[in-house]
Amino acid sequence: MLVSGFVAFLLYRFLKESVAFSNPLILLGGSGSIALMASLWAYRMGRESTFPAMWREDGIIRLAWVGGWIGGVYAMQLALLVLALLAIFVQYNFLVHPEGPAMMALIIASTAVARDAFELGCVRRLECAGHSFVRMPTGRGFRQFLRETSPLLRRQGLVVLAIGLSVISMLLWLEVYNNNMLIHVMLVGVWGAVLAHVAYFKMRSDAGHWWHALRASGWWQGLKFWLWPCLTFTLTYYLIQAGVVLFLAGADLTHPGIQLALAGATMALMISYSAYLGSRTLAEWQSRQGVSENLSRCPFVSSLLRTMRSKSGEADALAESANATSTHTS
Repeated sequence: MLVSGFVAFLLYRFLKESVAFSNPLILLGGSGSIALMASLWAYRMGRESTFPAMWREDGIIRLAWVGGWIGGVYAMQLALLVLALLAIFVQYNFLVHPEGPAMMALIIASTAVARDAFELGCVRRLECAGHSFVRMPTGRGFRQFLRETSPLLRRQGLVVLAIGLSVISMLLWLEVYNNNMLIHVMLVGVWGAVLAHVAYFKMRSDAGHWWHALRASGWWQGLKFWLWPCLTFTLTYYLIQAGVVLFLAGADLTHPGIQLALAGATMALMISYSAYLGSRTLAEWQSRQGVSENLSRCPFVSSLLRTMRSKSGEADALAESANATSTHTS
């Protein structure tokens, strides 16, 4: 996977004099284009197949999804994430010093996309070999979950979201962190992760009691799940949106209204994704069918496996700690 990052670095060094990578739109377009090629190459490596064979077996729609969505769109999101992270956490602003952040955005996005496309290729290879316990994570399951969610669960989700927004609003009103974006981002991350944690364990419990499900999983496993994916992806989604505001919209990220809107959107995403992951984990646990530990580590796969883990010990912990990245990119 490091090969794709190295190629992105060479392309940047070769093209930086003729291509205006200091322009955010051009940088995102370049990141998406490089990652599109990297994703198809990595997917082919994971499939252990040739492009003509993949064209016959997978079809144009799936290959376009891998290249366009996983490669192009996901890479643009990752590039925005890198730019926002550098600007907020280390005050290394792309708009002031474009060369370093631009190079890092291209390299990191290409490397991450290649890794995930390779994992998807491995999943597809197993599927072609007759393993029907997985399906490609195109986001259809998540959308179906949202459509079929009961009114009671929707109301409960809105209540949880309202509580989260109330806490963030109170902190903004009291000026607890005096427009310090780093503190604001971390507070949103911690609080959003708590809400996502509750949503996951509520949907994972067959009786709907999140506290009992958390206790049954063990405090250590619960803490690890809170760190990954809850906290990690809460920060990820917030920073991607912050990148849009800072580098595409050119707006002031310290404005309370913008901060509240980003916090609300982030927490809504995390509550929804975590609830979906919890419901799938419950269904998979009830089916008691297994999947390899290596596969359960894949962030694009683990949250969307139809059937998991023949053992309830280590494999269950691994599946819980893996990420719902698929829904991010879906």
